Amino acid sequence: NLSNQSIIPHGTPEDVIKEVRDKIKILAPGGGYIISGGHNIQADVPPQNILALFDTAYQEGHYPIHN
Repeated sequence: NLSNQSIIPHGTPEDVIKEVRDKIKILAPGGGYIISGGHNIQADVPPQNILALFDTAYQEGHYPIHN
């Protein structure tokens, strides 16, 4: 799912938004997709990246998924 070792801790908010959108587009069609990280979100992750993840998932992760 989302990489807790590269994009989330070290990317920009724009990188995180792109990653979330890509995962939703690729994995969500057909139903049952739950977006998550591969592990817990660590303390060194910039707060802006956490907000970008949750805001994008909330705004764009509703079924039906439109590609």
